[in-house]
Amino acid sequence: MNVTVVSIEPTQDSRIFEVKVLIGQDLHKFPITVKLDRIGEREMQILKSDDNYRNIFQFNLKLDREISKLVFLVYNKEIVELPAVIGNFYEGEILSVKLPANI
Repeated sequence: MNVTVVSIEPTQDSRIFEVKVLIGQDLHKFPITVKLDRIGEREMQILKSDDNYRNIFQFNLKLDREISKLVFLVYNKEIVELPAVIGNFYEGEILSVKLPANI
């Protein structure tokens, strides 16, 4: 199944984004928060997602990384062309994941 990031929209809190992802024919919505942390002299950007997101992408870290990259780009006000096909879920992967009801 193709996985496509359809949109990444900021909410009223500029650190929280509503990320819409099409998995096959099902559209899913995930809140993703950008947190800032300081390690020594460096400021790090860290993403925090909800349980549904973690359950779906826990066994496909490549897709998780691709979504994360896009969210960081949007957070840093860089140009992102959406929708963006970011990869595929394969039958074995998708069968091991219980997808929540789509939006």
